[in-house]
Parts: sequence; C-alpha cells; structure tokens
Amino acid sequence: MVSCGLWNTWGLQALPYLVGPFVLELGPGPGYMQAALRKLGVHVYGVEASWDMVKRFGCFRDGVGLVSFNVIYGYAQFIIN
Repeated sequence: MVSCGLWNTWGLQALPYLVGPFVLELGPGPGYMQAALRKLGVHVYGVEASWDMVKRFGCFRDGVGLVSFNVIYGYAQFIIN
C-alpha cells in the first residue's frame, strides 16, 4: 500500500547501475529484479530473510516459466567465509 503498486517500477530503475557478471541481491522479495537481471544475462544470487518471501519467490518463478532462481533463506550478516 505504501508504494501505491509502483514497487517493481522503482526497483527496476536500479538496473542501469548494476554492472558486472555477478550480483548479490539482499532481500530479493518475490523475484522481479532477479528475473530482469537474468534476462540481461547477469548471474544473480539472492539472500532473503523472510521464509514467506522465499515461498512467494518460488511461486513467481513458476509463474514466469523460468526453471531456476538463485535464492537462499537466511541473513546476509551471518554468511561468512
């Protein structure tokens, strides 16, 4: 409700600023940005802290006909080498 339905439009405005063959997306939500990046040939990986969003991500993936998305459930601050 806060974004008046424009959240995806706002997020996709970042596409020209994402350079490089690999992108780490923190909080990918349902997957709109990842789908757009994949279409541009970018290898994108997501870390999502909400299990409900991870489930929505899977439903979105199936709905757009992409075989796989790269997302894990977790908190970025706890991913260490």
